[in-house]
Amino acid sequence: MLRSVQNKNSTISTYFRFYSVILGLFILLAILITSASSREPRSFDEFHSNLGEVLILPLYPRTKPLPQNQLREPLDIATVPQHIQPNGRKIDSPTNQPELAQSEDIESRELLTDEEITELLFGDLDEWGSEEKVEDQELLPIETSGWLKFYLAEFGLGYSDNPLYAAYNPKSSRYGEFTLESFFLNQQDPEQKALLYLYGEGKKFADLEEDMSGLLLALVDYTFAPSASSLSYGAKVQHTYYDQGMDFSNLGSTNRLKVTSNKSMISPFINWVDDDGFSAKFELGWGKETLRQFADKNYMKTLSFTFGEEENEWINWQAKYELSNTDYKDRDAKNGSGEVTSGRVKIRKNGASILLSPQKENLWTKGTKLKAGYRKSRNSDGGYYDYQRWMFSLGREIQSEPWESDFSAGYNSTRYSERLIGPNSLFSKDGWNFGLRITREIDLYWKTYIKWAREEDRSNDPEYSYQSNFWSLGLSWEK
Repeated sequence: MLRSVQNKNSTISTYFRFYSVILGLFILLAILITSASSREPRSFDEFHSNLGEVLILPLYPRTKPLPQNQLREPLDIATVPQHIQPNGRKIDSPTNQPELAQSEDIESRELLTDEEITELLFGDLDEWGSEEKVEDQELLPIETSGWLKFYLAEFGLGYSDNPLYAAYNPKSSRYGEFTLESFFLNQQDPEQKALLYLYGEGKKFADLEEDMSGLLLALVDYTFAPSASSLSYGAKVQHTYYDQGMDFSNLGSTNRLKVTSNKSMISPFINWVDDDGFSAKFELGWGKETLRQFADKNYMKTLSFTFGEEENEWINWQAKYELSNTDYKDRDAKNGSGEVTSGRVKIRKNGASILLSPQKENLWTKGTKLKAGYRKSRNSDGGYYDYQRWMFSLGREIQSEPWESDFSAGYNSTRYSERLIGPNSLFSKDGWNFGLRITREIDLYWKTYIKWAREEDRSNDPEYSYQSNFWSLGLSWEK
């Protein structure tokens, strides 16, 4: 009888925590949607940016610990979703803000590019390749309810010298930040695994008209792994909502706008794992993305193949090849000079990357990860969107109780093959990003944190050059 009462109380407590997190995320969604513009979408061709590409607020890398009674190995659940990359997070897209006079010079600027919307609005949440780590963990300890649960809430105060990533006349602001995160993993049946992941973060700026920015993400993942087979099968469904104020100001003028995006993806996959630590994954994807403030709907198809080894004597490695086709329904194709040509934009991208993490850990290599990648983009009509990009990243995690620290650094180099910025000059840009987060444990559930992030872009077109810093401190609760 006593055990029955305890189980009942445990179930009630679990439901209460679950629905509290859900309620919190829905409240965050309502706030962000309310802050977005309600005007009718305008034609894509009405929008021009004198800045070009603008970075979204970065997702700072941090370790996601398991619940207190679980293994200590970090579970980077926030990296499960696809497509968000700290390097090159810039968008050549304005949206809906106070109507400001636009000079002839502004009207003649470039439109949104594929990289500036798809790549940089969402970037690469799986920057460190942690998706495989989460999806392929087969033998996590299971709670008595059959669900492995994690909850996190963070609240902090900060300051940024250029929160809208302006090339000219940057405006600083104080801000409050908040993060809500939870995941629920069920693998009570050894042959089946279900994951529900919810994430929300936002910033409320005190000194800007564009006073809110935020990201909401929901992911459902199901895997079936027959016990007599080395293959497993599954699918995941993901939706991402993003709302971000941006600064497209020209020298001596003001043009601050907002971008609101909704992106949905469904991705079936097949996993293979052997007894020696080798693994492979084949994944297909179909998705749709829309921007609220103006018409720029697109549909995408993706294919990826990942192969790696986790039990190598010297180094763990993971190689990945990706191919994607994106069909823009509202965007006119352009040639290298920016002149509109016949047809719509249809972009094909392919790329490869490799992730390395030392297996022989010592003082210098423990918690270190290196990643290098290459990406090529081509448009079927016109060469305005054609480019090649090299990317390099370094991450380092250090733990010394009660302290933890995470450091990351990244560099990317982009060269356009036809896009001109002058009579004989092709457009190019280089980007750097740095992040540092230090936390100190207060007790079993509470921590305090301080973090810094810097993003900088340099280009042969000065209107694409900027730098931005964010500093913040706050409290973190996790269970």
